Amino acid sequence: MKNSTAAGKFAEMTHKYSRTVHLPKCDFANRSNRKLIEEKLLPQTTSELYKWNIEKPLKDGKLSNLFILHDGPPYANGDIHIGHALNKVLKDIILRYELLRGKKVFYRPGWDCHGLPIELKMLERHEREKRKAERRLKVKIAAAEREADQGEAARLRAELTGLRGRHMGPLEIIRESRKHAQATQKKQAESFERLGILGDFAHPYLTLSRGFVVDQLKVFGRLFERGLIHRQEKPVYWSCENATALAEGELEYHEHVSRAAYVKFPVVRLSGALREGREGDKLSEGDNLNGGDKLNEGDLPENDKLCGKNKSSVGVLSEKDKLNKHDKLCEGNLHEHDKLNEHDELSERKLSEGNSSEENKSTHQLEPISALVWTSTPWTLASNKAICINENLRYTLVESDEDGVMIVASSCLDAVRQLKPGLRELGVEFAGRDILGSRYVNPLVGGGVGATETVGSPTEMPFLHGSHVTAGTGTGLVHTAPGHGQDDYLVCRRHGIAPYSPVDARGRFTADLPGPLRDMAGLKVLTRGNDRMIDRARALGMCFHVDNHYVHSYPYDWRSKKPVVIRATPQWFIDVSQIKARTIDALTGRVKFWPPRGLRRLTSFIANRDEWCISRQRSWGVPIPVLYRRDTGEPLMSSGVIARAAEIIAAEDVDAWFAPEDGPAMARWLPAGFTGDPAQYTKGRDTMDVWFDSGSSWTVVRDYLRREGILDQAVSRGYLADVYLEGSDQHRGWFQSSVLTAVGSWDPEKVEKGGLEKSDILGKSNILDKPIISDGSPNLASSTASTNLEKSTSNLQSSTASTNLEKSASNSEKSTSPYTANKLTSTSPPVSSTKIALPTLPYHNVITHGFTLDEKGDKMSKSLGNTIAPAEILDGNKQRGIPALGVDGLRLWVSQSDYSSDVTVGPTVLGHVAENLKKFRFTFRFMLGNLHGFGGSAHRDPAADPLGGYAGDPLGGYAGDPLGGYAGDPLGGYAGDPLGGYALDPLDRYTLSRLQALEQTASQCYRDYNFARVVKETNFFVNNVLSALYFDIKKDCLYTDAVDSPRRLATQAVLAEVLRTLVSVLGPILPMLAQEVWTASPAFLTRGVASPFIAGWHPVPTAYRRPDLEADFTRLLALRDRIRALTDTATRRDRAVRNSLETAAYVTADPEGELFAFLKKYNSYLADYLLVSRFVLNGQPPAHPRYDYRDAHADIAGLGHCSISLVPSDRLKCPRCWKFTRDEGTELCGRCQHVVDRRGRMQVEG
Repeated sequence: MKNSTAAGKFAEMTHKYSRTVHLPKCDFANRSNRKLIEEKLLPQTTSELYKWNIEKPLKDGKLSNLFILHDGPPYANGDIHIGHALNKVLKDIILRYELLRGKKVFYRPGWDCHGLPIELKMLERHEREKRKAERRLKVKIAAAEREADQGEAARLRAELTGLRGRHMGPLEIIRESRKHAQATQKKQAESFERLGILGDFAHPYLTLSRGFVVDQLKVFGRLFERGLIHRQEKPVYWSCENATALAEGELEYHEHVSRAAYVKFPVVRLSGALREGREGDKLSEGDNLNGGDKLNEGDLPENDKLCGKNKSSVGVLSEKDKLNKHDKLCEGNLHEHDKLNEHDELSERKLSEGNSSEENKSTHQLEPISALVWTSTPWTLASNKAICINENLRYTLVESDEDGVMIVASSCLDAVRQLKPGLRELGVEFAGRDILGSRYVNPLVGGGVGATETVGSPTEMPFLHGSHVTAGTGTGLVHTAPGHGQDDYLVCRRHGIAPYSPVDARGRFTADLPGPLRDMAGLKVLTRGNDRMIDRARALGMCFHVDNHYVHSYPYDWRSKKPVVIRATPQWFIDVSQIKARTIDALTGRVKFWPPRGLRRLTSFIANRDEWCISRQRSWGVPIPVLYRRDTGEPLMSSGVIARAAEIIAAEDVDAWFAPEDGPAMARWLPAGFTGDPAQYTKGRDTMDVWFDSGSSWTVVRDYLRREGILDQAVSRGYLADVYLEGSDQHRGWFQSSVLTAVGSWDPEKVEKGGLEKSDILGKSNILDKPIISDGSPNLASSTASTNLEKSTSNLQSSTASTNLEKSASNSEKSTSPYTANKLTSTSPPVSSTKIALPTLPYHNVITHGFTLDEKGDKMSKSLGNTIAPAEILDGNKQRGIPALGVDGLRLWVSQSDYSSDVTVGPTVLGHVAENLKKFRFTFRFMLGNLHGFGGSAHRDPAADPLGGYAGDPLGGYAGDPLGGYAGDPLGGYAGDPLGGYALDPLDRYTLSRLQALEQTASQCYRDYNFARVVKETNFFVNNVLSALYFDIKKDCLYTDAVDSPRRLATQAVLAEVLRTLVSVLGPILPMLAQEVWTASPAFLTRGVASPFIAGWHPVPTAYRRPDLEADFTRLLALRDRIRALTDTATRRDRAVRNSLETAAYVTADPEGELFAFLKKYNSYLADYLLVSRFVLNGQPPAHPRYDYRDAHADIAGLGHCSISLVPSDRLKCPRCWKFTRDEGTELCGRCQHVVDRRGRMQVEG
């Protein structure tokens, strides 16, 4: 009864004095308000902010005060996905940090609008609508027939027939695709803006826009002027699903199951070296197989290179396959290392003489020998034109009763023997070079078997040296089909063997197959055609072994997700071999990659690429500006043709190119001075690779810099944009295409001749009207372009030529930290006042991010049902357990993720994000609430800086000691006017020191693009320095000290500094929260500025950093942890006390020791810092306390040991501050009584 009466009286007193307690007051809500964000905060932080930014003049007119992030254009098809959100938010964080630093930022969102997916979608839509119309017509026909209205039925049937024959033409495809892309772009733009993305969404760049297309054609023109554009019939990756060529950047590699085969080709004629060995009955290792003997002219030497006109050359070419007279290889057509030696050229006369010589006639029967090859694409056996060996390898003969004698590489013998254990080795070994000059036949195409075949038969085919043949796989002999393999093509081209590819655009065999195989016409080569070819080879006794389940990495079309084939067709190419060395040098020396392994990845892709196939057989795209003769198919491309196309398209859009035009109307597409008949020409129908579209987008940045009058500065420094940021797959895509088009547009010869001004390199196009180029060849674009043949072997290597499709992932260097860049080997390019020394690159920093995974680590896909749309994160999805995080929540998920690798997202991850976001919000709310009534400089010397600081210290110290201590006592007041500054105590200064460290670390992390560490460090500061320490301790003085007490004012000043700094630190990541906090902040902080991003980054003075104080607090916190452990035991285990304020801490240490001196220095603060009502150093605890929790041997951070005794406070609880500091017989503790009395006097006086 007595206790309840006392409790009731205490409650009454608490209520009585509650109005004297200074509880937090603010309008800042506990939760974000969606309406407030969408109607006010989003516009303030995006469109309005960017408008202010872009309209402000560039400081000092210097490019160094401008930051450019160039947007890699997403594809304008479908809704945005979580990967888009990851990408855009990362870019936005970078931009907002640079804006806070005081820079002007340029970010124009872009969209990639052309390409196959949109065109296919339009075609599919057309077919759906056509089917619907057919159904309606059929219903009407049935009704007419029921009513016996034969006339109407006949009319409707005719309409139905016309409908079925109707297909979309190029112009209709273009117009419908354009509408779709434009509508999708607008929808995606709205979604991006909802993510709080800062940028010029009012003026995006679209690859379909007329101006962009014209700039792209000008880039193409500069590449043509440099001789980098040429046309060839050569093997290219081909999508059978979409009937178009593909570039390497459009491929994905997947595990693929093929039927692979070991196939025997009968050898019908041995080289002189092998024949000598055979007649001698034994070839032994070390024998000089050539013996120094000169081969007869009929036996081709290893470097034979047959001209296209050699009618006695290996293989029989159909009329379609024969090389045109302009394709004849001569020294002018080959690179230096491919030039023909005089003795290698075999004319028809020499061949016929050699073939008629008696020595070459097969007058004796040879024991049958076969060349054993391995292939993972047996369907290409019909296109075999040669077998490649490596002249530097050793080869041997093996035999079996079933297969006879076969040639295999010695290094492959064990693997081959495993296939047939009964295989016998004949003990004969010879060098690969000795095989050269031998001949074989392909029974599949009608070649005979055995040595009785007539010498010089047109079915005989050669053995050729190929450096791509390796000793590790297969048999060491490679089936070579120049129409279906990159390496095959290169080797055969040097020997005058034309590519042959009897496969149509849909991946089916054509009637161009050799006679014995023409019954396979129409079969798909990857399925039934492949099986039939194996069956036919087996029937002819050619199959040594078939592997029906060969698993290997195989290229797939990234759009259709179907396997591709390699197929020879006439295509347009960029000769990368001429520019890749310079490109790699520039990338290595002048571009920073984040993470560093990106450099190796990008340069390896470029190093392994000699050509870039840029032509596509589709309508929706930028046309390749070339005209063709109607009668011969001969291409006409010149600088004048390209310039005319750009001029007309600039006026009429790309529709003009695809519009039907005949006769005299074609004259407008021909340049001035053209004397031929315009009616003889027609416009080409190929369009450019979409990677060329987006790869030309650096012109958007160039044009902006030119308008701003600072393009010269960009060229002088050597790059246009500061940052390109995209997914790691863009090393094969946009990063590569951008740098290749930029470097390809730069002409070093003009520089060397002194003829190139800065404005020429990246300024207006200088497509001069060169003479019309027309060499009569259907396969070559120009006399100069036709010389752009391959300089080096392709990176696609295989033990079998037809396995050139296989490719392994490049090995990337791993960095210890993804947030450090590679070291540059050179700085910006040296320049003179008017000339350029090195190419101007499109970017200076290349940043890559990973892809999104679900919480199980699986790749997100619609088929698995594990995708999460950005809208679900913004608005929440209760059924899936996804919390509504809003704009800032989604951005916080992005920023706290290690984006350098794949990023996980799911309900659990997002739940943690929600808690983190809530913590930030509550932290700001606490600070705003406790700044109520605080006027900053209004509480300071009025003569001081109106922003509230002295000598660069916003907290009001002095030039001598910005933290405001006494000259002799670093923990005390001020040496000068006691009213001149804030009475900062050690905890205030420790908090400021940690704040300064956070600000410095965050700023550096932003510069290193390490946003996850910004979040991590901020979390630590908020949780451990603020919530668990500073707020917990300072709540007492904030709530219960006098409003104008020095201690409370100092605390408020620290809170103001912390709030202002955290707004800067978190602003790039959480712009909505930063703006909302800023709007709710006191006027002395905002100073009338509408946005924290306009106010700029808030640097914390370096003078606040106190490593000595941080070390002291490490020790104080160690003591606090010891006492907290005792308190936890008392409260949680024994329930002896309710909270630590009921207790007093008695600490005993050696009076002569370092620990005692340390504790004595801070003695007056320790009761508050340790959250006890009383702290006694080396005092005597009460004799018989109600409880006594002890730690007899506490080690305090290396300073020494002490004993701790936690006992009940010997005083009573104050009903106002709740501390146990009230004396018996009083209502309040001394401090609270003083505050209340003073408050009363002030009210009376007021």
